[in-house]
Amino acid sequence: MNRNLVLAAALWGSAACTELTGCHRKDCSAEVDIEMSLLQTSVGMQEAADTKILAQERRVSSRRSRLKKDEDDVIIVQDVVFVQSPAELIAALVYFSMLTIVPFACSYARGEDHMTFSRKVIGLLVIAWNITAVVGFTQFIYFESNHWHGARHLNLVECLYVMTQFITTVGYGDIYPAFARGQVCVAVLIAWGLLIVADAIGNLGSAVFTKLDEQLDADDHDSVKAQAGHLALALAVHFLIAAAGVLFDVVVLDWTFEEAFFSSVVTLSTVGLGVFTTGSKAGQLFVSFWMLFGTASLANLFGCFGSLMIAVKNREDAADTIQPRRPKLRKLGTASAARSTLTRASSSNAEAAPLEE
Repeated sequence: MNRNLVLAAALWGSAACTELTGCHRKDCSAEVDIEMSLLQTSVGMQEAADTKILAQERRVSSRRSRLKKDEDDVIIVQDVVFVQSPAELIAALVYFSMLTIVPFACSYARGEDHMTFSRKVIGLLVIAWNITAVVGFTQFIYFESNHWHGARHLNLVECLYVMTQFITTVGYGDIYPAFARGQVCVAVLIAWGLLIVADAIGNLGSAVFTKLDEQLDADDHDSVKAQAGHLALALAVHFLIAAAGVLFDVVVLDWTFEEAFFSSVVTLSTVGLGVFTTGSKAGQLFVSFWMLFGTASLANLFGCFGSLMIAVKNREDAADTIQPRRPKLRKLGTASAARSTLTRASSSNAEAAPLEE
């Protein structure tokens, strides 16, 4: 009996231990599942953070690779001949002479009797800008382009071509600095050249509006008609320059009419885009002069249009000033006529009174 009780107690204890052990195992497995899910969540968050950091690093590295290039990444090729023919040298001398006389032409357009100190300073700045750009582009700064492979210095015609893009703000982008130091130097030269161009445009605009004021002061001169004639002439000149560019692109560069027309419009409007550009020396030399004359013609066109609008506004203001006085003049005229009628009537009555007596 006692033995049976002891055996039953032992069996009951083992069952209880087994039950407790099973419950503990269940609790442990639940805790492990929770810990595993938390671990997976943290691992996933860490992977997401690492992926984001990696993407940022890639963007930064790609941006750095676009903005800054090491000499090991760019192939430096041999420079081409600086001047290939005497015609290129003569064209370059004419080009630089045209840029140099701009401040003096502005002084003449404004009607100044002598060169002022500011005009002399601007002239020296133009000369210094030309020399700095030519020496820097052909001797120190490396350029890459869509027209050749690798980085090299520019020759004389390419230098004129790039300088014209800078000062006319066309900016095709087909020739650009290869390294960061060159990019900084070119940026400084662009800002320098734009200041010179802004001074020239301001002085020429002042000369145009001075002549407009002189025309408005003339009593026997129809300013609106005169400015309309100037605008028509400016449109004709600008159209001829654009047509010359289209003709050159079609005949010499063998472009289609659509390509030539598109390139002419986006160039003479100083938009640029650089979709269609030329790598030939003849094309670059022609485009250098063509862009100068074309942008100057565009500035003249804008000036003539502004002068016409000012003349029209002045005429409208004068008409609005004179128009309110007309009714007063008419009233005065009517009153004077009535007064004269009464005077004549009274005089006739005075003459008729003695006759009746």
